[in-house]
Amino acid sequence: MPLSSTDYLAAEELADVLYDFLPASGNSTTAFPIAATRAGVGDLWQLDGSKRPAIALLLQRVLLQRRDRLPSLVLCVVRQSVTWRGKKGNPLTRDEVDKVNAIVLKLGFRVKALLDSEFLKSLPGAPTAHAQKKHEPIGPDALRKLQIRLLTLAGLSPQ
Repeated sequence: MPLSSTDYLAAEELADVLYDFLPASGNSTTAFPIAATRAGVGDLWQLDGSKRPAIALLLQRVLLQRRDRLPSLVLCVVRQSVTWRGKKGNPLTRDEVDKVNAIVLKLGFRVKALLDSEFLKSLPGAPTAHAQKKHEPIGPDALRKLQIRLLTLAGLSPQ
């Protein structure tokens, strides 16, 4: 059964947000394949070229094959990112975690550890609109724009 359009778009959006969280490879303690392995989906990670498509493919595969592991994967990525980016002098921010939480919620999950108020307070940056925004029904104009975007994506040749 193929991925729903909603899940596909959310996986793409999540891949965009997670892109700067970790390297695709290169060390033995913090990287996407390590996070995937710790989350029990290491066999779904495949880096054949660019990092961004590999992240999107990992998320899509997880949603299709082991959907229940998505919260674990996201948590592993975020926890490793706190370490990796902290060492690089570019700490993970509250806004980034709020964006992750909003997208994960679209997929029907909540990652309790990422919603913990003490954890969120420890991150640089103030709460964002993502954290404060209540989800309202999508209007017909927004739905039409999403439909056009999806049809455009469906018409692209495979990579």
